[in-house]
Amino acid sequence: MKAFTLSMIGLALLITLILSLFAIGLRWNESTSYPKGVYQLTSSTYYPRGTLILFCPPDNPALQMALERQYLRFGLCNGGFEPVIKRIVGIGGERVTFTDVININQQRLPNTHRLQHDGFSRPLPQLDDFTLPDNTFFVISDHKPASSFDSRYYGPIPRENVFGEIKPLFLLEGD
Repeated sequence: MKAFTLSMIGLALLITLILSLFAIGLRWNESTSYPKGVYQLTSSTYYPRGTLILFCPPDNPALQMALERQYLRFGLCNGGFEPVIKRIVGIGGERVTFTDVININQQRLPNTHRLQHDGFSRPLPQLDDFTLPDNTFFVISDHKPASSFDSRYYGPIPRENVFGEIKPLFLLEGD
């Protein structure tokens, strides 16, 4: 009985520690869009181009397909997705066009080629050119841009889906 009591106390302390770290904004990233490791989440009301954000992907058919194909993991966001990390490259009102790369207001973004098929030869969504609606962002992964499933396939991220700016604190090597 004493061992059980000590185990329960240990478990309670571990849960308290995890919840405390979560409360101060520490997050563990396990996705492939950015290196695995510990990140610090901070709330903000201003997200300029270049900001790394943590957000819930919007629930749309492209993202449901991504969940079924396991590009994304299951989580608590609307639609069943886990929150993801991406960098803002476009802001509401800007024009997104697709040539051999993504263009934001006619500015080419290097290393942003769209794939036609995934690694299993399944077709990927192909968006038409569009203007970002107000209060939305166009996001990509600049860590692994060739293989990232991001706004070039599923479209803009609504501002209300953004938890905040996220910054790496401790990253694991080799990713």
